[in-house]
Amino acid sequence: MPIPKTHDLRRKTRRRWKLVKGVVKFLMSFFLHRRRTKYIDAVKFVLGQLGEWTRVKHSMCNLVNNVVKIQRNFRAFMVVKRERCDLIAKEWTRIEENHLASFFKLYTELIVDEEMQKTAAKNFSYVKSKRRASMSFQQGNIFGQIQNELGLDSHKNVAGGHSLAESTVDWTPFRIPEAERSTMIGRYYMAQLRRHSRGKANILELFQNALKMKREAVNFLKFFGEDVELSQGKMEERAPTPRPQVPEKVHQYWFPSEETVLDMIALSVDQLTKANILPFRDHAARKAGLKGNTFWRGNESTLQKLWQQMFSRRGDIKATAPTELVPSPKHSKSLKNMDDVFDTFTPRYKDNNADQGDWDGDDLEEAPF
Repeated sequence: MPIPKTHDLRRKTRRRWKLVKGVVKFLMSFFLHRRRTKYIDAVKFVLGQLGEWTRVKHSMCNLVNNVVKIQRNFRAFMVVKRERCDLIAKEWTRIEENHLASFFKLYTELIVDEEMQKTAAKNFSYVKSKRRASMSFQQGNIFGQIQNELGLDSHKNVAGGHSLAESTVDWTPFRIPEAERSTMIGRYYMAQLRRHSRGKANILELFQNALKMKREAVNFLKFFGEDVELSQGKMEERAPTPRPQVPEKVHQYWFPSEETVLDMIALSVDQLTKANILPFRDHAARKAGLKGNTFWRGNESTLQKLWQQMFSRRGDIKATAPTELVPSPKHSKSLKNMDDVFDTFTPRYKDNNADQGDWDGDDLEEAPF
């Protein structure tokens, strides 16, 4: 075997050392890249956690701010509600006292007339003795003696200290208790507020739909090359001039009328009677068939319908008896153009069950009957 030369050995050795150095550098670069990638992943994880924490903190800050806004608005709402309910309570007290005084004057007059008729029938005699008849009538006529001695009159038109009803009858126990009155007023105010807010939302939706239809009509005319500004000018020329409006008295939606207050008194009396509170068993709201009794609102079924009408959750839903459908007068006329034909169409919905499902029995607040 021939012995290799020295310069060949050196060349092979250098080449092999180069390979070793290259492999070592490659491994060092690989491990360095691997270590840096690991560090980068750790930094990314930390930054991700920091970003999530800042998002959570921002969300919690928004939640706290929203809760503070809700609390602030709720306090303002309660202040306004308390002031308005106090005004309604004052009106309730005024109406209740006036009508109670009027009712007991009327009731006293009816009782006095009835007693006088009984006394006259009891002392009736066929003997024509005016002296004897007058003496017997005066002995049995207690109310007449009271009128002569004390100067009190039983007629309902008499007021002040000369009225027999105001001087002898104490009708204050028949006033609705403060707790029941506050509960009824609060329920009425919330029902009116709900109706008002829903009415405003419906009006806003109506105007938005009208504006949307107007835009669609304008786009339709522009598509066929119609001059929209010229068409609007012609419509404005043909439009009638508006009449000057007479300023009307502003009526607050939450303030009840006198009839509404009497309705609430009748409902409160019915609840107190069913709770076995004795004075209200003889309240004027439970005396039917008495002419001039403004407290009487009907029997139990009528009061239940009145309750549903006043405190329904659907706004202006009226619990009335079903009536027969009357055909519209425009359908009985002859159809002259396509507009009349389109007016006779009725909308049909694809899913009637879904629409009817929203109108369940829970939409009406149950009356305590």
